[in-house]
Amino acid sequence: MMRKGVQFAIIVSMASLAFLSGCSLFGDLELEAIDPPGDIPAFEFSVAADMRGYTGRFEFYGALQAMTGKGPGAFLLSPGDVDPPFAIESLVEAVLGSDFPWVPVVGNHEAETPADMNYLRGYFPGLSAVLDGYSGGPEKSNASCYSFSAGNIRIIVLNEYYDGESDIGTDPSSGGAGTIGTFLYTWLQDQLVADSSIYTIVVGHEPAYPQPDSLTGRLRHDGDSLDAHPAERDAFQELLESEDVDAYLFGHTHNYS
Repeated sequence: MMRKGVQFAIIVSMASLAFLSGCSLFGDLELEAIDPPGDIPAFEFSVAADMRGYTGRFEFYGALQAMTGKGPGAFLLSPGDVDPPFAIESLVEAVLGSDFPWVPVVGNHEAETPADMNYLRGYFPGLSAVLDGYSGGPEKSNASCYSFSAGNIRIIVLNEYYDGESDIGTDPSSGGAGTIGTFLYTWLQDQLVADSSIYTIVVGHEPAYPQPDSLTGRLRHDGDSLDAHPAERDAFQELLESEDVDAYLFGHTHNYS
């Protein structure tokens, strides 16, 4: 996706590496990115989602090794399905270093697992010490929704299972639980209106429009992602467009698309 000179390279479906400049190689997939124009400062970070327990050398561990080859950037952002999060955090520390920031997002598998949510509720507040301009989320989801600054970018993280009453209020054990409900929409809108950054990225777990894998044609979670709630999905899309958001990053489908 390219807007305003910002370039994102999604390299692998399970462990997607996102860079605003540079190039990366993982397995048989290679993508060369174009450096931004000279008047736009380069800023790099990595994105890896949906690794769950698949942490072997040909899986998430291999993705982390690939990141070290290119340089993982300022932090690793993980848009959900990071369960068990304590194991993922330990692996990130082992490969990228104990002081390297790991920035997780609540996915459906964490939201349906009490131990995962308890761990993340304790983990999220610590991000305020390592992320610039960190700000917590709305009432009753203050930890699992948050925003921060990264260079000239404002990144806004959504917990799509928050319903205004609980950070797992939409019953993530059922299909189609993820949504941008009224309380989450209002908080996001307030964040976007107040944002004066050059670029804005919104991050959640579920896609608005699930797409087939570009290599295999496999389509997953079609009809039970944000598209299970078309009115709320459309309002979310319109908000992103009206507030000139540059990208929405997500996981969930395990597809390269």
